[in-house]
Amino acid sequence: RAINRPTRRKSVVKKDTDEVGNEEEKKKKGELGSGSKGLFKFLMMLKQAQITTNFTDGTTLPGFTKSIDAVGQNFANNTPGLPFILGAQNEGFRNQIAQNGFLTRDTNQIARFINLSGVDINGSATIEPIKGFRINLSFSKRQSLNINSNFRFQQSEGQFNDVFFTEVGSYTTSFGSWNTMFDQLGKDFSSAAFDQFKNNRLVLAQRLQARDFGAGGAYNNLYGDSLSQRDASGYPVGYTNKHQEVLLHAFIAAYSGRNAAAVNLNPLKGLPIPNWRINYSGLSKLEALKKIFSNITISHGYSSTLNINSFQRPADYGTAELDSGGNIPTEYRFQTGVSIIERLTPLIGIDVTTKEGISIKFEYKTNRNLQLNVISARLVEVRNKEFVIGAGYRTTGVRLPIKFDGKRIVLANDLNVRFDFSIRDGITIVRTLEANNGQDDYRPTAGIRTVSIRPSIDYKINDSLNLRMFYNRNSNNPVTSTSFPSALTDFGVTIRYVLQ
Repeated sequence: RAINRPTRRKSVVKKDTDEVGNEEEKKKKGELGSGSKGLFKFLMMLKQAQITTNFTDGTTLPGFTKSIDAVGQNFANNTPGLPFILGAQNEGFRNQIAQNGFLTRDTNQIARFINLSGVDINGSATIEPIKGFRINLSFSKRQSLNINSNFRFQQSEGQFNDVFFTEVGSYTTSFGSWNTMFDQLGKDFSSAAFDQFKNNRLVLAQRLQARDFGAGGAYNNLYGDSLSQRDASGYPVGYTNKHQEVLLHAFIAAYSGRNAAAVNLNPLKGLPIPNWRINYSGLSKLEALKKIFSNITISHGYSSTLNINSFQRPADYGTAELDSGGNIPTEYRFQTGVSIIERLTPLIGIDVTTKEGISIKFEYKTNRNLQLNVISARLVEVRNKEFVIGAGYRTTGVRLPIKFDGKRIVLANDLNVRFDFSIRDGITIVRTLEANNGQDDYRPTAGIRTVSIRPSIDYKINDSLNLRMFYNRNSNNPVTSTSFPSALTDFGVTIRYVLQ
């Protein structure tokens, strides 16, 4: 006979509090700290990063009198030396070889000593903080220097000297001038950035005089007692309001939005500032939108470049005479001035495509080109802005409202209809500091508004034959009275046949 018995209770073993504490401690030890978590999140966000650096160096020293035994070396005299053979470049190398007696003393030697050096730095990175949101960063810096002279023995002085010594270079770097990108023009074509450029000059002149006349400066021994002295115009002696280097630094400080009292006085030593491009395509993945749109992309891009096309070290730097009311040579003479080229391509761009084949595009683009001539104290500013609106429709199987042989005509293949409209405004302004009448001059010298309309229809008849109908109209309205309004219209039909 079956006997019903109550279910035996399971015995519950209570863990000792020490054991529980140990297990929790182990779990905590296994977990990553907040710093490690942040690092891993950043590494997952960083999709790619790279940096490349190229150095180019070379030396040509004519008149070397020793023969080469092997691998570029004269072993008996240990010249030109292991560092030189392995690629080391030193501007003083020619003096060392001359002191050792390894250069010809022929005073008719006319071949030139050349020392070249250059650096090219490029970097980029792609960051994706959230899916579909990509930020591309890039930067670059290029600098070259060419030292050139006729290095030969001079009988009258009994030593080797540089004859016709020149040191010439160029410099380009990615830059940041975003702070003044949207600087507005006044009715007289004045601008706040240009006004700041003028006001920066006195501050920079004082800093440059303190650098060169102060302790450790190139002119300290000659003109240290003239430090803080002013000329008749109120500027520090040796550094007037149109001194080349005063203009250069005042310009860079004003158009980058930096403080003139803190801007670097050696622009060649600055770090490249990253430019960027941003794209976001995640909206089309949202539940509320993905049934309607196959693509929604929002884009933005910014780039800025600082160029110093040519600079040269004056031969009398550090020994020049100080003239009252004149400009004393500084470390570099900037012969062709400086330029800033800045682009927003675009400031905002929207590209939308529906699943029904409809596409819509909008872009607002703007750019600015600033070229300062430090010799004439003249700034040429070119501004452009453009609105672009485009729409299109791609489909197949369109039934035309006409019949052929009693049947409606059906376009069985791809039919692409587009309409593009754009307005582009451009203006060139020449600004001269303290022109002939002593007043600043702002003068528009060129400029035009262009309105463009471009509808088109493309039909693919078959794999080899394509039909296109188009209409283009561009109307131009100039800013200055020296040009006349104009319009250009063209339209037509093109048939393209592709041989298979």
